[in-house]
Amino acid sequence: MVLVTSTDRARLTGDLIVSFERMRELTARVHAPEFLSLDVTMQQAKALRLIQRTPGIRMSALAAGLGVSLSTVSGNVDRLAEMDLVVRHEDPADRRQVAVSLTDRGQEVTDQFQDLGARMMQDLLGSLTLDEMVGLRLGLGGLVRVLEQRPAAAPTDQLHPPSAGPH
Repeated sequence: MVLVTSTDRARLTGDLIVSFERMRELTARVHAPEFLSLDVTMQQAKALRLIQRTPGIRMSALAAGLGVSLSTVSGNVDRLAEMDLVVRHEDPADRRQVAVSLTDRGQEVTDQFQDLGARMMQDLLGSLTLDEMVGLRLGLGGLVRVLEQRPAAAPTDQLHPPSAGPH
């Protein structure tokens, strides 16, 4: 067993953060043309992904989930609706609330994002040595473990519309 000092741990943490940021920069540069061909902004892509995970999400919950104001998310949803990617509708549980869902075309675009990400990872992982893949699996497994132990950033009831039945 190798003893690691707090200084070694801090240095390694810093190195990993720098490597992660560099990986993000290179990934964006290498895959930007494919992403741009889908003709949506990163903010719109994030909104589509959240709407996909939470069909019928209220506008207020969408704004909270994206960390933006209601007016900002409203403008983004307007543009997504103009592109026929989302549709606004009344929340059946509270007709005063506006909810958003993907259209079929919106589902196709989010599927294309996921396919693009999967192809990118397949390509990158295929270029690693077996030792690098084993180390990455161990490291990512640790990150997943830590994240699973942490509370969610937003309460579930904030992202999901309430059920229509009595409580």
